[in-house]
Amino acid sequence: MPSTHTFTPAAGRFVPTSAYDRLLALLTREAVWRTALLETIAPKPGERILDVGCGTGTLGILIKQTAPGATVVGIDPDAEAQGIAEAKAEAAVVAIEWQNGFARDAANFGSFDKVVSSLVFH
Repeated sequence: MPSTHTFTPAAGRFVPTSAYDRLLALLTREAVWRTALLETIAPKPGERILDVGCGTGTLGILIKQTAPGATVVGIDPDAEAQGIAEAKAEAAVVAIEWQNGFARDAANFGSFDKVVSSLVFH
């Protein structure tokens, strides 16, 4: 049966997106590489930061928690992942602008000081 997706969902085509965060925590040293990535991004108050392929929102939320004065915009084509991201951001009490779109749509959301992406480009 052909897929109706025009993108590859966060957990792939055969695992539900709802399992993505648990799988990532189980199969990778997430705390190590996310910390290193966040240090590299070095978010600062007042910056506009775009998270391309934001998926379930973990990186965007960490950026916002690190620099509450930054504006974080997350784009992803996956509505299910975006719903998870919105719920996680609400639980973390952080405001992030979630947008539906692909990397090619980034210019539609304004200008940014930094553009980040993780676990998207394969």
